[in-house]
Amino acid sequence: MLALNQAIQNLYQNAPRLGNEEIALGDACGRICAHNLQAPFNWPLWPTSSMDGYAFAHRDCAGRDKLPLSQTIYAGAKAPPLQASSCARVFTGSLLPQGADTVVVQENVTRDKDVINFIQPVPARGTHVRQAASIYAHNDTLIEAGRALWPQHISLLASAGIARVKVKKRPRVALLSTGDELVQLGPQVTGGGAKQPPLYQADSLQPWQSIDSNQLQIATLFQQLGCMVVCQMHVPDSQDLLVNCMQDAASDCDLLLTCGGASVGDRDYLHQAIAKLGEVNIWKISIRPGKPFLFGWIDTQNGTKPVLGLPGNPLSALITSLMLVRPFLGGMLDLPFHAISPPTFRIPCDFSFSGDARRTLWLQVTQHGEKLQLAGKQLSDQLSCAAQASGVAMLEPGQNISPGQTLPYIPYSSLLHW
Repeated sequence: MLALNQAIQNLYQNAPRLGNEEIALGDACGRICAHNLQAPFNWPLWPTSSMDGYAFAHRDCAGRDKLPLSQTIYAGAKAPPLQASSCARVFTGSLLPQGADTVVVQENVTRDKDVINFIQPVPARGTHVRQAASIYAHNDTLIEAGRALWPQHISLLASAGIARVKVKKRPRVALLSTGDELVQLGPQVTGGGAKQPPLYQADSLQPWQSIDSNQLQIATLFQQLGCMVVCQMHVPDSQDLLVNCMQDAASDCDLLLTCGGASVGDRDYLHQAIAKLGEVNIWKISIRPGKPFLFGWIDTQNGTKPVLGLPGNPLSALITSLMLVRPFLGGMLDLPFHAISPPTFRIPCDFSFSGDARRTLWLQVTQHGEKLQLAGKQLSDQLSCAAQASGVAMLEPGQNISPGQTLPYIPYSSLLHW
């Protein structure tokens, strides 16, 4: 059985790296920056005021508590040089006139016609001045390659006049679920522009049937991580059909994700199907919930494509998606290895739990104040506990936990983006 950390490293290293594309800055939110982005100029270009007030030369206030007002400079206007031994009315963003080096806020002076009187000590030289290049200088690195671009990064790049950026291409993902018992919810809810499964009315569900909730869970999860879901298919329990559908789906994507059929039951054909089309690299990983998980390659007319096989139980599919598929996608996006590891917090728990002797155990928990609580029954076939949880806590193989002991905790909010 492969250790979880080793499996993550293997998946990350073996993921095929995607190419780059150039897009408009306004379309780049959530995308992965492909190259370091440098500032094309200093910012600010010229010293500016950071407050509403009065700009003056600090040396002119030696032994004086008042200055004549010689000019007014609005934000967005040019600034003529400051007249000797005077001050200029300025506003936030106003250029500092040549000769001025300090700003006093308007609340700390009184104004008598065209004279200001200091009613507080004269501020230190350089107070309330944004110096040229104080935010960034020409050729400073604004964004490093491998960083996900969020609104604050978009704003920073826009301030530097960068209108287009090179980003990593979005992974094109095909989803395929197996099982005679599964029925599809229908195209009105799958979304994402993918090829849709046939419509099924939930009110006609039979006792031997189950609604394929994993399709939507996996599709929405990986859309959240920046993927394009280009195909969603359901295949009955037939090895021949599975082989044909997998080859068809894999030819038009960067990654094929399957759900179900990866175990050793009489009608679990995934392992055999991949062996016919390519090779299987990973079979058993020490993770719970999450058994079984499969990693392999399929030969198609468009090249060799990776395939990841997820368990059919909903909670197992969720955990393997987050802990195993997510690092693989990080590799495809050429993220640094450290960037695929979400921040972990050690937090005391208020419950007891016996770990698995051989496997890393992920518990669904809710953070209440400074403690973790179990979020319902920890069963791999039930998602209700995950729906109540705020994140997951990890138990190492063989570890047992008692109230008051700390556990590594990862919020779901950290797992659902880069």
